[in-house]
Amino acid sequence: MRSELAQKESEQLDAWLQALRNQLNNQRQREAEKALESTELLAENSENLPPDIVAQF
Repeated sequence: MRSELAQKESEQLDAWLQALRNQLNNQRQREAEKALESTELLAENSENLPPDIVAQF
């Protein structure tokens, strides 16, 4: 009976950890998309920047 309870708790913990990993991955994905969008906007609005800096985009 103890092993069954431990197994159930382990499965619940695994599911909780997986949900947490998924949430973190989703957050990282959103942040990466925002960073890319920011970089693209900066590149589009870089008319007044020195050519050396523009070349980095």
